[in-house]
Amino acid sequence: MTIDINLNYGYGRLSYREPFLIAKNGTVLLKFNSDYALRDYIIAFASDTGEKYSERLQNTSLVVIPPQFVKAGTLSVELSLIVKEKVVKKWAVEPIIFAEATTNFRGHPEFENIRARLTALESAVNNHTLALSELQEEFGEMNETVTGIDSIVNDPLE
Repeated sequence: MTIDINLNYGYGRLSYREPFLIAKNGTVLLKFNSDYALRDYIIAFASDTGEKYSERLQNTSLVVIPPQFVKAGTLSVELSLIVKEKVVKKWAVEPIIFAEATTNFRGHPEFENIRARLTALESAVNNHTLALSELQEEFGEMNETVTGIDSIVNDPLE
């Protein structure tokens, strides 16, 4: 996601109103639009939890917000333009408000019904498989008995 910021006078104005919806592990870029050439400047970040970070950048108008600052809450940003190792201009950017997307995935009720039916069917199949196995054993025993009786009836002298 890219957030456009217009630098005017002594403040930075967001071109799009917040809160900005962020996703986990998402990269957020700040794009600065200014009449000043941003050849050498310091950008400072401060979160509402008290974390701070600053970095000196050169010849870029795109800045990646450090991942530790991309979380739900308010982020303050300040730019200081440097010329000949002196700060000649400062911009305080409007607070950037981040909100985390809530997904709350829920299955349709039909899925729960299907899952319950599937569980019941699996249980019934297991019961029938067990009953079939018992019938096969019983059939094997009866087959041996019938074969024995048949051999006695057909060949009584053996």
